[in-house]
Amino acid sequence: MKLGTTRLLIIIFIALTLFVSLFIPAGQPHYRIRERIAAMKAYSLNPSATTQAAIDAEFARLHHHEKMVGLVVTPLVLALDVLVVYLFWNNGARKTPPYGVIRQTPPLK
Repeated sequence: MKLGTTRLLIIIFIALTLFVSLFIPAGQPHYRIRERIAAMKAYSLNPSATTQAAIDAEFARLHHHEKMVGLVVTPLVLALDVLVVYLFWNNGARKTPPYGVIRQTPPLK
């Protein structure tokens, strides 16, 4: 593969990993969705301070979960990007000796 093609693929990979949030489907996150639905149903059937507190607790858990996922995923994606760039940016770029210089190989024993 040509060096320009490799660099283009690396840039595309980094762009996709940085903008992955654009591809996440909209809607309710699946983390504890059954519990949130049960809390919302309980509040709609019997609106009270207790059921409202249950809904607030579920959404607090959801926001905490999303925050923790963001704190874990973002550094991992950046570390993966750095690793890809480090390993493949100079793929194919070899240093050749100047013209007229012959490499010396050790004699075979």
